[in-house]
Amino acid sequence: LDSARLLIEEAGCAGDRILIAVHPGSGGTTKRWRLDRYFKLVEKLRKSSHPFFLLFSGPAEGPDTKKQIDRFSLRCDDVLHISDRKLVEAASLLSLCGLYIGNDSGFTHLAAAMGCDVIALFGPTDPALWKPVGPRVEIISAGFPGAVDEITAAAVYEKAVSLLAVRFALNR
Repeated sequence: LDSARLLIEEAGCAGDRILIAVHPGSGGTTKRWRLDRYFKLVEKLRKSSHPFFLLFSGPAEGPDTKKQIDRFSLRCDDVLHISDRKLVEAASLLSLCGLYIGNDSGFTHLAAAMGCDVIALFGPTDPALWKPVGPRVEIISAGFPGAVDEITAAAVYEKAVSLLAVRFALNR
């Protein structure tokens, strides 16, 4: 956990900022919300609430996706790309995050287990069967068995702002 905190501090994140974890990947390509939508969501959240972002990628994301995430994160002083970390390192980083946004994936389950407020995006799989377990898990579904890209950026943004407002109010 200390190494996770040090990594965040070295990236320029002051201790009072909310950390938002974003993982645009999933082992199943049909379960992935488009990467450009994640980037637009992060841009909009950057303007509205001033958090610091950790964009995760792992073995399921190919080199092209990782390059796109690298390019995006290098343009922003409040976005850090976390790529191909060991599970225990990723879990430590997630434990520091106030909000997690991602697709139906094992990593989303890990975020819920680490105590994050979670927004999980579901399309072709049934969230009644596959949603992460936890009291702070919110599902946005395209309607089983829908296409995850039917989920609007506005719906995800509104849910994120709502959860951040609750977390911020509780922390004051």
